[in-house]
Amino acid sequence: MTQNPYGQAPQPGQPYGQAPQGGQPYGQAPQSGQPYGQAPADPYGYPPQYGQGAPYGQAQALASYAPAKKSPALGIIGLLIVVVCGVVLSTFLWKVGAIAGPFAVNGTIPADQQTAMGTEIILQLGNVWPGLAGMSMFLGLVGWILGIVATATKRGRVFGIFAIVLGALAPFIAFGAFTAALVPYVK
Repeated sequence: MTQNPYGQAPQPGQPYGQAPQGGQPYGQAPQSGQPYGQAPADPYGYPPQYGQGAPYGQAQALASYAPAKKSPALGIIGLLIVVVCGVVLSTFLWKVGAIAGPFAVNGTIPADQQTAMGTEIILQLGNVWPGLAGMSMFLGLVGWILGIVATATKRGRVFGIFAIVLGALAPFIAFGAFTAALVPYVK
């Protein structure tokens, strides 16, 4: 029977906690010069895998799993898209309000004047501004979603929060610009 270097288990009939017969007490460190709790040295010269230190390659592998600092670029991009699209939409609706103002009678635009007003808007703004306004609504929604993703993934969280708030307020700001352009014409 081989001697266990870390002590022997109690024999049948022996009370638990007493030292076994013929060996070192159960649970005490071995007397071989190896500190208790440290793995015995490998006879082939390899350093221990766990404990005092890891080999060079393993230490690098463990360091590569450390969480990297995430770039705030996604939040910044989302915020910039929302700001630019909000400005384009507000400018377009301001111009539409300024053109539609003379057609307003008592705060409303009569049905017989709507086609004349539409023609006047197209003549003054051309086809570029309505296309930009439609594209700004779509891209503004994309920027708003990027802000949500940036906030959720912590990639520019502050910028993402501003993009979410501004993206939610942008349609109301644009409608406010339209209304502000109409106010001088409403009696």
